[in-house]
Amino acid sequence: MNKILSLLILSLAWVSCDDGRDAMAQQIITSRVQDRLNMYITIELNKCWQEMNVKASLAADSLIRVDPILVRLDSLQRPPKPVKPSIPVFERKKDSVQIAPLVIEPQEEPQQVVPN
Repeated sequence: MNKILSLLILSLAWVSCDDGRDAMAQQIITSRVQDRLNMYITIELNKCWQEMNVKASLAADSLIRVDPILVRLDSLQRPPKPVKPSIPVFERKKDSVQIAPLVIEPQEEPQQVVPN
């Protein structure tokens, strides 16, 4: 019993001599961990916002590019192409000149050519 009592007194003296350095160190560690955690959350939120902003910009750009194609708006405001005129129909006249053959085949008797 004497040993237990002396051990109890010794442990009480040891605890009472604690000047609060452990509590202060624990408080500093807790605040630094909280600061680091807040900084990590801020960095991750900024990364997330930047990634979302890039994706949203690409989606908006693609919608802007596709919309005039779907609506078929002419952004240059050019006048429409003119209509081509129809091809006129020409009547060909009958040729009254008779064409003589270039090569005359020899016949048994030569014929005389009579001028017109």
